[in-house]
Amino acid sequence: MVAGGGKGDSILKPSPETSEFEVPPSLPQPQQAELPRPIPTKPNITDSNKPEVDPPVEPEVDPPVDPPVDPPKPKTDPCLKTHDGSCLTNAKVAAKIQQLTAAAKAKVAKRIDSDLKRLSKKYNAKWPLEMVNTYEALANLELMLGTDEASTPGKGVTLGLIDTGIHPSHHAFQYTGSGTITQKFLLGATQEAVDQFSHGTAVASIAAGRYYGAYGADVKMFAIPLGSGSGPYIPITLQQLSSLDTSRSSLFNTVLGNNLDILNLSFGYRGGIEDYTEQELRDKYGEIIEVLAQADAPEKTILVWRRPFLSGVPAMTGREERLPNHPPLQSLPVLLQELVRCEATPSQS
Repeated sequence: MVAGGGKGDSILKPSPETSEFEVPPSLPQPQQAELPRPIPTKPNITDSNKPEVDPPVEPEVDPPVDPPVDPPKPKTDPCLKTHDGSCLTNAKVAAKIQQLTAAAKAKVAKRIDSDLKRLSKKYNAKWPLEMVNTYEALANLELMLGTDEASTPGKGVTLGLIDTGIHPSHHAFQYTGSGTITQKFLLGATQEAVDQFSHGTAVASIAAGRYYGAYGADVKMFAIPLGSGSGPYIPITLQQLSSLDTSRSSLFNTVLGNNLDILNLSFGYRGGIEDYTEQELRDKYGEIIEVLAQADAPEKTILVWRRPFLSGVPAMTGREERLPNHPPLQSLPVLLQELVRCEATPSQS
């Protein structure tokens, strides 16, 4: 069978083994036609056939825990802790102070009565202690510090005095626990006779003697010549003040350079100064005011001034004491302390 004629035409011959015609090798082999690939389509998902998805699970958070609350404490009255560790209520403190005050009064009275037996002249020596509540003060010290510490309330304090002098061997200072006693003589002062009344010894014994002032303090006496303080009232002039300014400021400057905690000034000048203005006093007494003010001192010495003479105040003899014709509360020391206070505390403008 001829599929085609002519030169170069291929002749298809049936295969002896099959009925199919063989394609000569020189001819291209028939290829299976490639079918078109189907285009993928998105599945038609509707609300009705959506797959069920579990909602996201949030981490569990522990609920806040309140801090532990202590059980309420039973209400107690405020108390004062004493030297022995006791804690006393106000009522118990008052009762204890009353008890210790009575004991201190009896103890001191016994000591005073023993000392007065040696004197031929009778003195009312107990009223000053009652006047300044000495017994109650001792009771408070004993409650807070104990008996031993309360027996020397001035321990660790340096007390200075400008006065006539002191008898260190006086029995007022001879008691267990007393501090040291020293003396310097200034402005020509000399040692006082032991058998004569000593104003400085009397003042020092009140401040730091055995009747429980600042007993146990270290006493430094700065002796100066002092008059009796008696006589008619004579006003002091501005000229007299001016003449004393430099010498007295030098005196106080020397005394205050001795590391004193307290300086007692139980003396004054005869004559009042109530007729002078503040400016006149500052002009005539300015140097001493500046020294006493201690404006540049890191630790100021406490100045204790003499009291003015007041009518109606009993003296040690039990009599009323009054300086004749003296204007009360107008003495130089009284007004001087006011000027010093103003100098030490600058005014705010």
